[in-house]
This record gives sequence, C-alpha cells and structure tokens, in this order.
Amino acid sequence: MKQHQINTQNKRYYIIFFVLMNFIVFSNTLFFDFVWDDIHQIKYNEMLKSADNIIDLLFSPVPDMPLYYRPMFMLSLFIDYFIWGDNAAGYHFTNVLLNIFVTVMVFIVSEKLFSSRLIAFIATIIFTIHPSHSATVSYISARNELLCGFFIIHAFLFYVKYRTEARKKIYLTLSLIFYFLGLLSKEMAIIMPFLVFTYEFSFNKEKMKNSLKLILFFIITSGIYLIIRSYFAEMPPYDQFPLRVRIATFSKVILYDIFILFFPFFHKVFYRVEIFEGFTGILPFLYLLGFLAILCFAFLSYKWDKRLFFSIMWILLSLIPVTTLITFIYPSLIAERYLYIPSFGLAMFLGVLYADIYSFIEKRFTSYRLILKALFIILCLIFSAITISRNLEYFDNLTLWTKAKKDEPYEPYVIDKLAQAYIEKKYYSKAEAELKRLQISIPNNPQV
Repeated sequence: MKQHQINTQNKRYYIIFFVLMNFIVFSNTLFFDFVWDDIHQIKYNEMLKSADNIIDLLFSPVPDMPLYYRPMFMLSLFIDYFIWGDNAAGYHFTNVLLNIFVTVMVFIVSEKLFSSRLIAFIATIIFTIHPSHSATVSYISARNELLCGFFIIHAFLFYVKYRTEARKKIYLTLSLIFYFLGLLSKEMAIIMPFLVFTYEFSFNKEKMKNSLKLILFFIITSGIYLIIRSYFAEMPPYDQFPLRVRIATFSKVILYDIFILFFPFFHKVFYRVEIFEGFTGILPFLYLLGFLAILCFAFLSYKWDKRLFFSIMWILLSLIPVTTLITFIYPSLIAERYLYIPSFGLAMFLGVLYADIYSFIEKRFTSYRLILKALFIILCLIFSAITISRNLEYFDNLTLWTKAKKDEPYEPYVIDKLAQAYIEKKYYSKAEAELKRLQISIPNNPQV
C-alpha cells in the first residue's frame, strides 16, 4: 500500500513536469492571432455567435468544407466563443490545454502498455517537444487533430485496461464511446480497429480468435458513424483522381511524412507535392520500394521486439488516412499537423529504443550512460528551441503566408493566401502585386 502511494506521488511529479514543459514550449502561442481557416471558421463564423445555432453546428459539415463532418470540433469552438468571444488568446489557451491533456495521456498509456516508467518518460518528452506539433497547437483550426488525439488515446487506454484488468465491461464501453467521439472530431480516428488488431497481434497473439470478436464492436461503431456522416456531409469525390494516380503518389507522400516525423529539422509551412500520373518513370517505383522496405523492417522488428513493431505500425496506420489512398487533400497533401497522432508512435519507438540502448550500456559499458543521457538532453534542447521558434510563424496571417511564400514561392494557393493577408492589413499595392503573380501562374482563370 505504501509503495503504491509512493508510485502515485511520483507519477504526479512526472505529470507536473510535463505540464510545465508544455507551457514553456507553447506559451508564446497565447499572444497569436487568428490565421488561415481560423478567419472564416471562427472570426467571421456567425454560427458561433448564437446559442440558437447549436443544433445546426452539431448536424452540419464544417463551414465552407462540405466534406468534413466534425461536430466535436465545432462544439469546442462554440464553447470557446461563449467564453472568449473574439479574443484569439482564449482559443490558443484551449489548444495548449488540450495538448497538455493529450501529453499526460501519452505518459499514462505508454507506462500501461510497456510497464516501464523509463520508456513512458522518454516517449512523453519526445511527444511534448516534437517540432511538428507547432503546426497543431499554434493553429487553432488544427484543433480537430488535438481532439481526435485526445479521444483516440483514451479509447486505446480503456481497451488496454479491458484486456489487462479482469475484462471489466465498463472499460470496453468507455473505449467505444471515446472512439465514437474521436470519429466526430476527425475522420482519421477510423484507424482504431486496426490499432486494436495490431495491439492484439503484438501482445496477445495466442488469443487472437477471441480478440476478433472485440474488434467487431469497433467495426460496428465505425459503420454507425459512416451512416450518420453520410446524412450530414458529402462523401469525398474518389473519382476526381484516378486510382493509378493515388497509388503512385501514396508512397511518395507517406515517405515524406515519415522523413519529416523522424527528422523535423527540414521544415515548411506549406509543402508542394508533385503528383505522379501513374507508374511512369523510375521515381514512383523508387518511392514504392522505399515504402515496402519500411514495411519489411516493421515485420522483421516483430521478431526482435514486439514493442518496436507496435510503435512502427502505429505510425504507418495513422499516416495512411492522410495519404492519397483514402483522401486526396490537394494541395495540402503533406502537412505537419497530420503528424500529431503518428508522432505518438514515434515517441513510443524512441522510448523503447532508448530503454534498450540504456539497458545494453548499463550491462557492458557503464561509463557511457552519462553520454547517452547528455545526447538525449541535447536533442531535447534542440527540439524545444525549434518548436518555440516555429510557433512564431503562426503569429498572424501575414507572418504565416510570408513564410509559406518563402517555402513555395510559385505555389498559386500560397500566392492567393498571401494576397488576402495583405488585403486584411490594407497593404493594397502588395496585394495587387501578388494577384498579378497569381494571374501569371494561372492564366485565363476567371476566378483570378
């Protein structure tokens, strides 16, 4: 009993530490303005400004985005408006708060999953300071990622509790409820049945037959969601891009995502991706071979360490919904905000890897333990500095699109957004210059 109290008290200290880290890394976002989709989804969204509209908000697609049905996201904005009005700082505070909740859950789930506080500690630090999270926390309209992450990680925790704590039905029920709320936050929550399958395959393979019945509950929940969604939002136009284009471009997109996730030093606000029209030329085949190599590595890791296998599969499974196979989010085929949920897989992977290396060194090269710790601290300091710096790119709309233009100076979408930002600031001559550039890049377009 006393040992349990000590462990609980120690866990509180860890949680306090992670909360403080979050505020250190993301506190500067509290001074930022509305940017990008925030402008029409929040600032000029009349639906948020009256309680009479609550039913319409919950049973309508996201404003100006008929393909997306995300009522939990819209409800959170409605509550924010009720509390903060047009004060952008309040919305940013909610984003920071949600990220803190998710971070704490990463610690709890990692410790529960791996029965190792060291792995949980390392994984949560990586998750807290990962530079890709700047695009999620600093950008209010990326809150759907935060909400989806919050609900999915809860759903997964309750499922693990159900499987490891005397199969209490309340845990399975809570898992299904949180999964459904995750679906109502963002569509990529649909990966939950696959995560459950991967968990069972990784850690309960001998009981796979029984677990298939449990996965059926998640599939049924997915079906109910898809039926509801079909009533309130449009289905993506799958025939807009042929299957050969989707498959050929898929490997390129997912490899870029993985590269950005593991090496977040090469950053852009906006990523322009050239679409492959099919498997013509050598490049599409090279990208496909690269993806297959990663897939092979994942399955080989199953023999070495099932924890590594599970972590890698979490990354891959949570990336697939935001690649061209499922949706074709053109021109934003790659965006760092899509990496929020996959980054939990990265955090687990690095946590397990660190623990394995530390254990190996401790047995054979004790004197090198301090070097490993020092290298990790240096990495944390670099990641933190990069994240704090990147947050500043979302200071206001003009700052954001000025940076985006430096990243992709010839992308018509970026030029158009920069022109709009200039108009908001009443820099009409600069806006005119950008619109002329846009007209050159897209000739004979009546919208220009």
